[in-house]
Amino acid sequence: HVNHHSTVEASKLQEFPQHHDTKIGRDVIIEPNVFFGPGVVVEEGAEIRSFSHLEACTVGEGAVVGPFARLRLALRIAPGIGVLGHAT
Repeated sequence: HVNHHSTVEASKLQEFPQHHDTKIGRDVIIEPNVFFGPGVVVEEGAEIRSFSHLEACTVGEGAVVGPFARLRLALRIAPGIGVLGHAT
């Protein structure tokens, strides 16, 4: 579900493939061509850049992921950290 203060409006979130349990916090920026698999949590103020693929992970508050990142396997990105490329 999307928090009502996320940068991506709920009506536009349909443009992003996502699993039913995806949780997106406040003030999150989601660029085009992002895939959300099962078990994804994106905390407040995080940024998910284009062409990223997330599964079973948590993106901490203020973290930046991508572009072209692949996160999976119960990975947690700490608040304020940036990730480029693959992290498994």
